[in-house]
Amino acid sequence: MEMGLAEMGRVLRQRVLLIVLVTLLAVGLAGAGSFLVLEPEYEATTTLLVQSKQTEKGIAYNDLLTDQKLVTTYGEIFQSRMIAEAVIERLGLDLTEQELLENVRVRSSSESLLTAVTVTDHDPKQAVTIANAMAAVFMENLGRIMQVDNVSILDTAKLTSDVLEPVRPKPYLNMAVALVLGAMAGAGLALLLAFLNNTVQTEAEAEQLLQLPALGAIPFFEQKGSSGYRVVVRQDPRSAVAEAFRTLRTNIQYDEAGKHVKVLIVTSTLAGEGKSMVLANLAVTMAQAGKRVLLIDGDLRKPTLHHVFHLGGQIGLTEVLCEGVAPEEVILPSAAGPDVIPAGAIPANPSELLGSPKLRGLLSDLRIRYDLVLIDSPPLLPVTDGQVLSTLCDGVLFVVRSGEVARDQLQQAKGLLERVGAQVIGAVLNGKQRKRSEPAYSYYAAPEGDPHD
Repeated sequence: MEMGLAEMGRVLRQRVLLIVLVTLLAVGLAGAGSFLVLEPEYEATTTLLVQSKQTEKGIAYNDLLTDQKLVTTYGEIFQSRMIAEAVIERLGLDLTEQELLENVRVRSSSESLLTAVTVTDHDPKQAVTIANAMAAVFMENLGRIMQVDNVSILDTAKLTSDVLEPVRPKPYLNMAVALVLGAMAGAGLALLLAFLNNTVQTEAEAEQLLQLPALGAIPFFEQKGSSGYRVVVRQDPRSAVAEAFRTLRTNIQYDEAGKHVKVLIVTSTLAGEGKSMVLANLAVTMAQAGKRVLLIDGDLRKPTLHHVFHLGGQIGLTEVLCEGVAPEEVILPSAAGPDVIPAGAIPANPSELLGSPKLRGLLSDLRIRYDLVLIDSPPLLPVTDGQVLSTLCDGVLFVVRSGEVARDQLQQAKGLLERVGAQVIGAVLNGKQRKRSEPAYSYYAAPEGDPHD
């Protein structure tokens, strides 16, 4: 999946909760580690001035140059095992020479002839004691090693407030760094998940994959309420969801391919994409616009419309096609506006029934009686019923649920329709995630006939 800056911004906004959680986790771990897990470390420093032996004539210039060159050597002596062994023996430390030297840092300056030895320890008193002991042992042994006896301690290590302040860990610094790194990691994870996500997310993706216009985008809404399925355009007509269905209606009516359609099937790639609810709400908006609308439940395997509109549905399309029941006996008016032909009994051979000449003849009669006939079709990939129905209709509306159907599956479903010569008028994205800036209700989204204040 290729992502431009705009798409990356959309992904980051959409997954802001993930980014916040990762950031808080990083800060929490850093804080817990700094305050509860890591043991504080303290530093104490002793500073020495080391020069060659002083004669009665003082220190010669050449001796001073030699001292400057030997400063680095003094640092090496400080960190020798001989000095470490003597310090351990003198203080009775329960450490090896290597363990002690790992906590010793020597800084030398050739310009000033100063050598500073810094000791790190979990006990500030211990750090002071070891630093001073190392200076003392160094002074005792340097004259024997290098014929140098002019050593003076400029600054002994003391238990001051600076020493009592831990040098590590620095909890607030660690947490600040974790805040930045956590935010970066969260953003990176969000982008990675989006890159690995193979599902269709936006109208632009659906248009690109199908090479068809996106006629609408329906925001996510709960399809079921306490009283059953929700026909939002009737139950909540001022909502942004209802307005989106009215926009879909308008786009179909003025679309070059859609405005001449009398019989339209609504289908999807997979089950669970919400095609039946898109169909039901679209039918009600068409009826609210003054059209005579008939809904046919052509999903003879998992019929839904009789539940959506609270109809009996004991007999329906199956009985018309199999038993010769008159269409007038199964056409049921609904309180929401459109008439409905429920599926009826579930037959053993749905595909054969839907491809029968009887259904073709029935649709020919119904297109005369109604302005628009909408048919609920089974999903395309699981069964062939949708392909069969598409050959009997003027157009197909493709429902694509955001984040549900893979790109290759969508293209495969479109290929099935192209194979039978179906006329697909466009797609509608269902379950679009509403942006934070988008209101749940629209001032202008009033039902037809309602005056605006």
